[in-house]
Amino acid sequence: MSTQAPSKKWFHSFWHKCFIISVLLKGINGLLEILGGLLLLIISGQAIINFVEVASFVEIITEGEVIQVPKNIASNFLLNLAYSVALNKYFTIIFLLSHGIIKLILIICLLKRKLWSYPLAIWVFVLFIVYQTYQYYLSPSYLMILLNIFDIFVIALTYIEYRALKSLSSN
Repeated sequence: MSTQAPSKKWFHSFWHKCFIISVLLKGINGLLEILGGLLLLIISGQAIINFVEVASFVEIITEGEVIQVPKNIASNFLLNLAYSVALNKYFTIIFLLSHGIIKLILIICLLKRKLWSYPLAIWVFVLFIVYQTYQYYLSPSYLMILLNIFDIFVIALTYIEYRALKSLSSN
């Protein structure tokens, strides 16, 4: 049996495809974080609040819930997020840019199959989970739970991919 057969078999397997898709999704997320950070550099904090207030008002009117404004969960969430971003604008910019750049560099290295990047990516993603868990503790959100679950899935796939690549390189 040649060493080419396992290589082709692995890189066409279900788990490898899941790894590629999850890494591409994280890469898109990293790009969106970078774009968000760059947008925040341009947009003022008050403009963010004004936009969300107008959007929330339009949503409330179109749903016929003008009387029940405090009960509109989506509007309140967006408004609280806008105030939080506006008040912590520079922290948010630094967080989004650094998070996005680190993630994008790791994703590029993973897609290029750089062996050293797999353990590093796993550790960085674990740190992201720790931070996201801390954020969840401060402000509970289903989105944070979903992000953590997805990150755990990506870590598992990264580990599986790393083990497969490492065994192929030792053959």
